[in-house]
Amino acid sequence: MKKANKLSAMSMDQLILYKKKMKGVLVGLGIVMLIAEAALLYVIFTTDGMGSLAIVALSTFICFMPAVISYSQIDKEIKSRENNTKIN
Repeated sequence: MKKANKLSAMSMDQLILYKKKMKGVLVGLGIVMLIAEAALLYVIFTTDGMGSLAIVALSTFICFMPAVISYSQIDKEIKSRENNTKIN
């Protein structure tokens, strides 16, 4: 069975608050990931035999994608509710 959409059950105020929290999480994780990738790339280029770590450096953004997708779903839900209130 498919679960009901969690976002549709939230009020508009809850959605806006959740969007702000997700934005903070994305910015925070993004900064940490960029610093970690810069350090990892530095290690890769300054030491011999660490070329295989390049795969790790490039694949970390894949772990970041679910949060980005969640943020875009929240944004779509807010926009659809704003459009529904304008129509009515």
